[in-house]
Amino acid sequence: DLLKVIISKSFSDKQIILDPKISSFIIKNVERSYDNIFKFLKEIDDLSLSSGKSININLIKKVIKKNE
Repeated sequence: DLLKVIISKSFSDKQIILDPKISSFIIKNVERSYDNIFKFLKEIDDLSLSSGKSININLIKKVIKKNE
């Protein structure tokens, strides 16, 4: 639950409304440490901004593949 709050807070600070399903997907697929979560969220945000696309499951999957 704490990780969901951290993810939601991180995106809400950037005025991004995130679907709870996306938060759950991130938690299930990313190593559960604060450092990794924050790095991952930054990568998602950077990719979203550079591509001009909204944050969705497909975008998150691209970041996950990139980090493997």
